Amino acid sequence: MAPEDKFQYLIQSMREDSKAREVVDSFQLSGSNYPKVIDYLK
Repeated sequence: MAPEDKFQYLIQSMREDSKAREVVDSFQLSGSNYPKVIDYLK
């Protein structure tokens, strides 16, 4: 699965009112940002 698709799947799987979703939404949706988002959420 491409990083862009993983990023989109991650967004879709989160509750819209969660703190984690706020963090994810602060990143531009791109394949290069997916690993950054994952590291930040750890």
